Amino acid sequence: MTSAPHHDGPSDPHDNTTPLLDALAEQPPDPIPLLSTLRLLSHDAAARAARLLAGQGTPRLETGPDIARFLTMHGTTHLDTAARHLGLTPPEVRHLIAAYEHGGEHGAIVYLTPCPASHEALQQARDALQRLRPSPHTALDQQDNRLTDVPARVQIRFGPDHRWYPYRNSFSAWQPAPGPDPDPATAYKSARAALRSRTLRP
Repeated sequence: MTSAPHHDGPSDPHDNTTPLLDALAEQPPDPIPLLSTLRLLSHDAAARAARLLAGQGTPRLETGPDIARFLTMHGTTHLDTAARHLGLTPPEVRHLIAAYEHGGEHGAIVYLTPCPASHEALQQARDALQRLRPSPHTALDQQDNRLTDVPARVQIRFGPDHRWYPYRNSFSAWQPAPGPDPDPATAYKSARAALRSRTLRP
């Protein structure tokens, strides 16, 4: 009678087996992405899964914020592809990356989409900003969740996390600035500081 094969124990999941994608040498046919891209996506998915298992990160990100996260972590090699996918220009994608760097997922959402803001929150913000504006006699523009001080070239946007996100107008484009804050006055000051920093830069 033949005895069953002997096993010393369960197989080791960390036995240094070469991952499938790393073992491939030939590029896949179109329209499958290049091997380098597939490997990057695979490693990114594994790292994100590990963070989720550790209780970090958001289980489901919207497409825009997730692309911003990916580019922030892995560089801008695929920036043009991301721009085409999102319907943005490459400079706008760079602004999206900055929004994510300054405010995470919510920062990216605020850059891409107007978020609901109550009349009370907007009015309180208007009152707070009025005392700080260099030209208080000019009108403060309001559109959706955005309050814009046109003469000062700064703007604040209300986010889904109830923070105000500062923006500065540079080269005729609204660009995210660091310093989101629940206090609209603080966010406004951050926007002014970012604009001054840009103006003074050699």
